[in-house]
Order: sequence, then C-alpha cells, then structure tokens
Amino acid sequence: MAELTPVAAKPKLFSDLRVLVIEDDRQMRLLFKTMLETMNIRNVFEAVDGHGGLQLMMSNVIDVVICDLTMRPMDGIEFTTLLRRAQNSPSRYCPVIMVTGNATAATVAKARDCGINEFAAKPVAPGTLKARIEAAIARPRPFIQSTDYFGPDRRRVARPFDGEDRRENEPEDAPAPKPDPTAAKPKTE
Repeated sequence: MAELTPVAAKPKLFSDLRVLVIEDDRQMRLLFKTMLETMNIRNVFEAVDGHGGLQLMMSNVIDVVICDLTMRPMDGIEFTTLLRRAQNSPSRYCPVIMVTGNATAATVAKARDCGINEFAAKPVAPGTLKARIEAAIARPRPFIQSTDYFGPDRRRVARPFDGEDRRENEPEDAPAPKPDPTAAKPKTE
C-alpha cells in the first residue's frame, strides 16, 4: 500500500473556491447553493447526477464536490469511484463531501470505502457544511493507493496498537506461531 500526497495547492479563501453540487433534488441544490453563498462561495456549479458532475469536471476546475449519495442514473458512490479510479478522471484528488438522508453505518462505510473525504447527514446545517469544507481543504489527509482502494487515508486518528504489525512482515519473515500451552497434548503409547 503506497501513501500518495497530492501536489500542495495554496490555501484558498472560501471566496476563491469552485464548488460542484451534485444533487438530484432541485430544492436541495438551491439550499446548498444558498448555504455556500452565505459562506461567501460564489463559484457554484450544479449537476443532477454523477454523470453530469463528471462532465462538468471535464471542462471546469473544481475545488470541492458536495455529492448526494442516492441519485439516478449515477449515484454518489459510482461518481466517487469513477472520480478516484478512472484512467480519464478529471481530478482524482478533488475533495468529495458525501451527503445523504440515509446515514446508516452501512452507507457511511460504503461511502468511506469508495474514497470520499467527508460525510454529512441530511438535513445538513450550515455550520456542519462549513466544517466539512474546511476539513477537506485545510486538513487534507494523505491519499492511499492499494489494489482495491484509492482515496484519502480512512484512518482519522492514530491509535496505539498492542501487537505485531503484520504489514511490515513479509509472509516468509513472519514468526512461527507459538504452541498453545492450554491445548490438550496427544496421548502417546
């Protein structure tokens, strides 16, 4: 697993950000646009599904994507997966903030595993949206490339680990398992 860091861009003022809102509900798009405008973000692009979002990103530089999870024909999971992994991706490192009205543990895990940067449950409060944008822009996590994942490091905090770090040992270098002293010994006659 390789850790990749995107080329560092200059920190942006909110007024300089170009934000793409991908949301199939017109009223929600208007609500997000209004919230963004109150944060002094004036460069807002809109798409009604993931396919439209990818098309917009092919011809516009986008700094942050706010994307609904459930849309048709292309939902937020498929959009983010293509953005992160497609050969012709317009911007693999662009921060993605996933929003949904169905914030179960399973949907959060699915969104995390496709490569989003941040997650918010609807209804999204303006302060929550601002905090997610700030986290994605001001405190980006390094990107990870593995055989089945490309996106920001999914570990948010470093936790102490009491045990052998198997990622550093090659299989042939791994120590042999120790015999279990509580296991029953075979009878010999």
